[in-house]
Amino acid sequence: MKHIVSVSGGKDSALTLILAYEKYGKDIIALFCDTGNEHQYVYDYLNYLEDKFNIKIHRLKADLSHRVINKRKFIANDIRVGRNKQGVLKRWQPKRKRVALTDGLKVSGNPMLDLCQWKGRFPSRKAQFCTQFLKTSLLERFQNEIYENNEVTIWTGVRRDESAARANIKEHEEVAEGFFFNRPLADMSTEDVFSMLIKYGIKRNTLYDLGFSRVGCMPCINARKEEIRLMAKLFPEMVEKIRYWERVVGDSSRRGLSSFFHTRTKGLSAYDAFNEANIDATIEWSKTSRGGKQYGFFNEEPSETCLLAEGACE
Repeated sequence: MKHIVSVSGGKDSALTLILAYEKYGKDIIALFCDTGNEHQYVYDYLNYLEDKFNIKIHRLKADLSHRVINKRKFIANDIRVGRNKQGVLKRWQPKRKRVALTDGLKVSGNPMLDLCQWKGRFPSRKAQFCTQFLKTSLLERFQNEIYENNEVTIWTGVRRDESAARANIKEHEEVAEGFFFNRPLADMSTEDVFSMLIKYGIKRNTLYDLGFSRVGCMPCINARKEEIRLMAKLFPEMVEKIRYWERVVGDSSRRGLSSFFHTRTKGLSAYDAFNEANIDATIEWSKTSRGGKQYGFFNEEPSETCLLAEGACE
């Protein structure tokens, strides 16, 4: 039996790692999926856990360079231009092709940025492809390679009180022959998890001490208002990162503009949608109180795609 622990740098995965290590020691296999959109404190915390338990946390990192390169080739050879009967841009206009091939679509080596350049947009709540390409597929590939010759148990820090969608999860279940999920934190609350970390003498990620309620991508496309506001206040370099990404992904897209966060307002031009939802507009929105100028970008609960990630983000 192989025991795989998904580690994100957050409280839940840290406690799950502790419980798995307590039972199976160095025989566990710890995995971290690096999206390229994490804060340095996450990497620091992974290093801390490695030193604390004298284990290796395997870093999995998606390589999307071939996707970016193939898209460049497609655009360069795409001669189907023009507009449809509704006046909507069809395929690549000459100007957009020039910009994409000169200013955009350059392999960066950052999984998140390369993914969004390839897609020509950022993920959204209804199209959360970041989880699929940067986490789920990597974990599944790694797990399946081990599963070929072994029984496998996946340890995750999913808890029932996180959302209605997780309210009925089982603590232990066999999802396929010889393939199990173990969720030792299923019945715990947030307070329970932090108390257990203290009990085991394990410090928590610095981001919690700074006021963040969750640890994962910074920012996450599902970030709440207070998380955006706190990020802008404490980490202006993260805001500058998103400004740069918005420019690069916009240059790589057929529309010419792309915002990290998405507005729900329909029927807007690319220009108006970008001005309403770009990182600077979103930060201003995050400063408003309830009942203020709110665009409704975010939800209080993670999307269903997030829930299927089995704790890879926390």
